[in-house]
Amino acid sequence: MFGIGSTELLIILAVGLIVLGPKKLPQIARALGKGMAEFRKVSTDLQRTINVEAEREEREQKRRDEEKVKKKEVAKAAQSKHKGESEESAKARQEAEEAARKALSSADKANRAEPFKDPYAEQEEAARVAQQEDDAKTIDVTTSEVRTADAEDRNAASGDEAPAGAAQESKA
Repeated sequence: MFGIGSTELLIILAVGLIVLGPKKLPQIARALGKGMAEFRKVSTDLQRTINVEAEREEREQKRRDEEKVKKKEVAKAAQSKHKGESEESAKARQEAEEAARKALSSADKANRAEPFKDPYAEQEEAARVAQQEDDAKTIDVTTSEVRTADAEDRNAASGDEAPAGAAQESKA
């Protein structure tokens, strides 16, 4: 038990019998037995608690390790997916650039052969000419009114009266 052999135990009991006496020895032996049982119980509970905590820590560590592995796998999958998408998008971009170059070269050839003619250019030119003519008419009308007003002013200054209709038109 505590490194005490059977002969040593008998010697201790004999000394205890002599010191304590035959009446108190059984009571002390019971109390000592109960104390030893309580000590064993506490030590067993402590060992169980330590083992449970160690197992819980191991499970927690395994769970953390599994989460790290899963995160790494997800990151690798995302990177490989991103790389795959990058490769696909690079191929698509190259194909689009080639198609654009071909389209531009064919458009250049077509422009060299026959220059582009705007189908609406004739209509726009006709509208522009008509607008200029309208502007010219408007200027003529305003100049004639201005001329009429100038004539009235000259007549008033010279003392001649302008016809009544001309004065009314200029006031309007």
